[in-house]
Amino acid sequence: MLLFVGLTAMSAVALFTGSPVWGTIGILLFGGGGILYFVLTRNSGATTRRRPARTTYGHLPGMRRFTDEPAGLVFPGSRLSTVATLLGSLVFVVAGLAMVAMAFAPSASHGPAGPVLLFLVGLAGITVFSVFGVLALLALARGGNGIALVADGVYFRAPAGRAWVGWDDLKSVRLGDGIQFLVHSPEQITLTGLNRWLHRVNRDRFGMDVGYPTMLLKGDPGDALERITYFHSAPEARVSLRDPGTANRSIP
Repeated sequence: MLLFVGLTAMSAVALFTGSPVWGTIGILLFGGGGILYFVLTRNSGATTRRRPARTTYGHLPGMRRFTDEPAGLVFPGSRLSTVATLLGSLVFVVAGLAMVAMAFAPSASHGPAGPVLLFLVGLAGITVFSVFGVLALLALARGGNGIALVADGVYFRAPAGRAWVGWDDLKSVRLGDGIQFLVHSPEQITLTGLNRWLHRVNRDRFGMDVGYPTMLLKGDPGDALERITYFHSAPEARVSLRDPGTANRSIP
């Protein structure tokens, strides 16, 4: 969300320093993107209920590197949301390229700071949204994203990487921009990919070790949160995750 706020603010500065057309486009594009992101990722636990989360019994790719449990309760990721992320990223990258091109266009009319701001806004958009697009493309190519609950912990696989945490190491889980996990000590969670690089920032600035994007789950993330919270607080119930007949039973 901070990314959209920053890019919108830079576009507003460009608007008033000699690049009114591209400044306005930037405000509409990045401001609209920020609003859409907020709507899609807002906490849905209290105000808005989506359709119930879809669950299966099985495993996710790569899970067996972290646990000996062969299967568990799986909340699969949404392929449609990943496609939307890829297409949205492509739009922002194209807009960024256009801004960079306009910054160097000799016929364009800019104020003294206009070209610099256009270049910075465009470069930031290209850099960040290229990463998002590549991650979404890799997620589509590899498949198998989602959250898996097994008897000894929680595993998830997302475009930004994988995560594994044992139940007893998990301190808390909450719903925010994503399903956010916090462990007792940072070395108690295993992260890969971009999640590993963002670990310190997430823990120091956002009070979590890692999060699974709510928009990338099929159905209501509140359902997944309810299950995770239940098995976290009821160790005696975790054995049921070994049995496909009882893993998805109603929470008492």
